[in-house]
Amino acid sequence: MQFGLNFWALAFYITFPLSAAIGCYVVLKMPKTTWLKFDTFELLFCGLMITGLYGALVFGGSAFDVLGNALRIVVSFTSYRAARYFMASPLADAFIKRLSIWSVASSFLSISLIYTAFLVFRLPVYLSVATEIVLIGIAFVLAYPVKNRGLWVAALSGLVIIGGRRGSMVALFCLLLFYAYHLWTVGKFKRSSLANSGTAVCLILVFSYLAVQVVGPQTFYNLLPSALTSRFASIGIGSAADFSATSATSGRDEEVQLVLDAFTQNPIGMLTGFGFGSTITLQSGDEVSTIHVSPLALSWVYGFPLGLTIFAYAFYLPLKAHAKYRHLMGPRDFALILIALSFIFSSFSIMIFLQTPIMWVALGAIKTFVDKAEGRIPQPIPIVPSPLPLGAGTT
Repeated sequence: MQFGLNFWALAFYITFPLSAAIGCYVVLKMPKTTWLKFDTFELLFCGLMITGLYGALVFGGSAFDVLGNALRIVVSFTSYRAARYFMASPLADAFIKRLSIWSVASSFLSISLIYTAFLVFRLPVYLSVATEIVLIGIAFVLAYPVKNRGLWVAALSGLVIIGGRRGSMVALFCLLLFYAYHLWTVGKFKRSSLANSGTAVCLILVFSYLAVQVVGPQTFYNLLPSALTSRFASIGIGSAADFSATSATSGRDEEVQLVLDAFTQNPIGMLTGFGFGSTITLQSGDEVSTIHVSPLALSWVYGFPLGLTIFAYAFYLPLKAHAKYRHLMGPRDFALILIALSFIFSSFSIMIFLQTPIMWVALGAIKTFVDKAEGRIPQPIPIVPSPLPLGAGTT
């Protein structure tokens, strides 16, 4: 068993103790009768902590990575548990709205700074803004009654695209597909409901096409950050059209292969996981602790049985809430389902599963909604229906 120091990990996790402390404080404010009542997710969190610590003792790893991964579970647990009891408040609608505004504003500011740095100052940039948080704004627009919804969706989708993170683009595509499915299931899949969105998208596409033609395709292409054009080139767009799976996936295919090889060589590790602080060595010789594909990352740290169980259950819960109880949903409930699914879709290519408290806040609120709908448990704070009528945000 060996432990090392990683000061980059210390810098990355510096805010987690504070977040964990705040979360624990909120949990302690709950009625004491609820402290030892754990649901499925909370039991799974306990299992993750036990297996993660066991793997760290057996296989070793960076001391700060061990601490950071343990704190991720604490933050996720407290966020989920607090949301189970407090997201039923009438303030939840205002919380979602403000969260959406700040998420979009922060992404817009980050993207603006990056493009300014490249286009004005010609500084080298790496274009990969965490635009998955923009999906929170899109979820709000889709769930609540918002004027010019189509224009907002098109504009926010454009923000995701120019942010350069392909995982967010795929998540956006999946989210819009799910929204179309929702409209179909509630009988609102009308031409009129799609017309505004379709018109807005067409207008943006036509404007972009005209802008490219006026400036000149090659000139426009050269104006883009090299980090963005290289991503196009890796899938056959641009001057360098040689396809590279490693480049197109930013090395995720290599991570998948290395993890599967490690499982083949160590079947016990496949069952128990390699614990907090575990790392893989890339072909370049770099040792990394982050595996971007969340289902595989969870299996790597906590073992296939437990890792895939918590991921599958997180995916199942919002889908169950929508499938069985959509007739009881208000805009708040639908927005939370969209937010949870947005992050889960993103987690297939970005390791955010246990480091995005907002996803666990959404899942905690959804679990309370489902439990209340099934009449299983009384809640200390009763669910307050959204003041908007059913379907008001889904036309």
